[in-house]
Amino acid sequence: MATLTTREATCFAQQKIEHSITTKDKSESILYQNEPNPFNNTTTIRYFINNSFNNSTIEVYDDKAQLVQSFNLSTFSGQGSIEFNTSNLKKGTYSYSLKEDGKIIQTKKLLLGY
Repeated sequence: MATLTTREATCFAQQKIEHSITTKDKSESILYQNEPNPFNNTTTIRYFINNSFNNSTIEVYDDKAQLVQSFNLSTFSGQGSIEFNTSNLKKGTYSYSLKEDGKIIQTKKLLLGY
């Protein structure tokens, strides 16, 4: 049995992760972690939307659960991303949720100004 070097093992693990993301059951929508995180001013939120839903949004909430911004994704299905500009927001922890037909599918946290 061959032994992998650390670099080979890392490359293999990355390929396996990328393959599992690519071949994931596309009947499920996915919300990815924003990048960069933590961040200042602007961050990118990636997602995959299943085409069987009529109304898809990404909603961003502050630490008091107040809606800060909503992104309407209703006319889009498949892989995409949004740029979230936070120049008018204070430092802190925010959450963002992918909602489909009013139901929360996934929620993630983002850190502004840390």
